[in-house]
Amino acid sequence: MTGQDFADALEERILVPLNLQHTRYILDVETWTEPHAVGYAPDDGTLTPQPTNLSIFGPAGSMVSTLDDARIWGEALATGSLLQTSTQAERLIGAPLDAGPPYDEYALGIGETDGWWGHNGEGLGFTAALFHDLDSGATIAVFMNESSLADQTHPADQLFRRIVPILASVTSG
Repeated sequence: MTGQDFADALEERILVPLNLQHTRYILDVETWTEPHAVGYAPDDGTLTPQPTNLSIFGPAGSMVSTLDDARIWGEALATGSLLQTSTQAERLIGAPLDAGPPYDEYALGIGETDGWWGHNGEGLGFTAALFHDLDSGATIAVFMNESSLADQTHPADQLFRRIVPILASVTSG
């Protein structure tokens, strides 16, 4: 849409404005320096290290970040702070999914679960869940290095769903 390479548009429109200094779009796995997490997925019942070449995902997920940067991005994603107000209002109009990620409803590039807006992801032994509550201003970022489970559960999303009621009980009491 912009005529720019994805990496340039990402840098100019998201990473720099949000000061995400520890988030990188990886086009060459050799630039993902050690130490870093290793993702695991089951192979005949044994969790096995997965390839580390995230670049195969391209703009759909070839990024690495820290929990601190993810928290900032989660708030920006949910609040639409980088969008025009009319665009943000339009993108929050969603509906339930027939299949796919376990959101209560899905809108334009964002899902809603128990009143929390955000997104999750999975690939090459990693799962992530990143959600923000518009009412409280709280953001939950969960990264896990386990994916592709036989029961098709999403470990990071499951942990997110366990944290939400704990936060609700703490803030209401």
